[in-house]
Amino acid sequence: MPSPGGGSGSGSVFPVLTRLRDAAIELVFGRHPSKAAPTAPSFSPARYANQLVLRFNVTTADEEAALAEAAAQLLLDIWAFTDEYVDIRLAASQVAPLRSLLPRSLHHSQSILIPNLATDHQNLLLQQLLGADEVVAGAVGQTSVPRQEPSTVPGHVSARTSGGHCPMITKFLSHFDIVFIPVVNPDGVEYTWQVDRLWRKNRQPTKMQFCRGMDLDHAFGFGWDHAEASSEPCSESYGGEAPFQAFEASELARWAKNETQHNVKFVGLVDLHSYSQQVLFPYSYTCDTEPPNLENLEELAMGMAKAIRLSNGESYSVTSACEGAVAVKDSPDRHPVWPRIESGGGSAIDWFYHELGAHYSYQIKLRDTGSYGFLLPKEYIVPTGEEMFDAMKYYGDFLLGNNGIEKSVREQMEHVTSLAFDDTQETFTELRRRRLRR
Repeated sequence: MPSPGGGSGSGSVFPVLTRLRDAAIELVFGRHPSKAAPTAPSFSPARYANQLVLRFNVTTADEEAALAEAAAQLLLDIWAFTDEYVDIRLAASQVAPLRSLLPRSLHHSQSILIPNLATDHQNLLLQQLLGADEVVAGAVGQTSVPRQEPSTVPGHVSARTSGGHCPMITKFLSHFDIVFIPVVNPDGVEYTWQVDRLWRKNRQPTKMQFCRGMDLDHAFGFGWDHAEASSEPCSESYGGEAPFQAFEASELARWAKNETQHNVKFVGLVDLHSYSQQVLFPYSYTCDTEPPNLENLEELAMGMAKAIRLSNGESYSVTSACEGAVAVKDSPDRHPVWPRIESGGGSAIDWFYHELGAHYSYQIKLRDTGSYGFLLPKEYIVPTGEEMFDAMKYYGDFLLGNNGIEKSVREQMEHVTSLAFDDTQETFTELRRRRLRR
């Protein structure tokens, strides 16, 4: 890591980390006056003409295997998969070839989620691109890595913020450092701004000249298996020819490893993605191996999902990141070995969990459940942030050894009983309004 005030040479040594640092500073303090404002996007929704999103309701392991094989063969873009549905983006001309590769049962269990990306979401695409602060690009998105420092670490600058009127937050920040990485894939962000709003990978060259990019969530070293991961550079889930071939994944891992050599203990990782409203925990690469602290992982995941539900009424499902679309439904055993819709090898949460001992690592897939998919309207940004803030408060309270939601509710009720009558009426009116809104 370059030292604070290390001069202009540090940027050439760690260019990706320098860009991440500059992006984080601009996110908090705004763009420097000497920098020009971002130019208007040259992107046009017309590039998505005659593209649609299909939803498949997969109910058996054979159906899932067939759909996974067909999607890989046709190099289709899998938007989301859960134990209830699989969403796939494709051109209208690919519908017939896809159906020809699928069992007849799947012909009757599909529906059109978005009929035409270019026309149905043209205004939405432009809306998002014209709000620079609201563009979330790539597959990796925003990542936060809580870390614990048992003692003062020379050379580290910790920016701590007071918890205001929340004693739990103040206490949490006195015990832990939180590192926010707003964007792990800066080149992908730029490309979505200028060219392809729905671009997923980074922009690194591959062995095929016309198929650039690697999926960063399949690029980390633990559980990476080339035989199971896509070996096709044109695939949306291509993770490279070897672990950490993707430059951003390699630099993030190098930084984290370097931190551990300076008496830093990683406690957890929260990796934010879109979409499908899920809280996922390790392992992602296989269901055959259970993480040693599985019960704790499940308990915290359920608590975060409950905190989200209490915040805005949204339901987030909780499951292991390894489970495919039919793993829960189709197998009485906890560890099914069905082919997944998409390979889970090389995940960031697996690597941080296993290699760095970050035993509270999660991937959270944010709103929504498919009505808009990756094209979430801007009015959903603040509510999504609110529910994630409540989830992170529960996360912090759990790490402090408390049972977050129950304690928070008790404190709220104690606050209500201490209010004057008029304030109490106003509080219950607000609670009633929120309940009706849900």
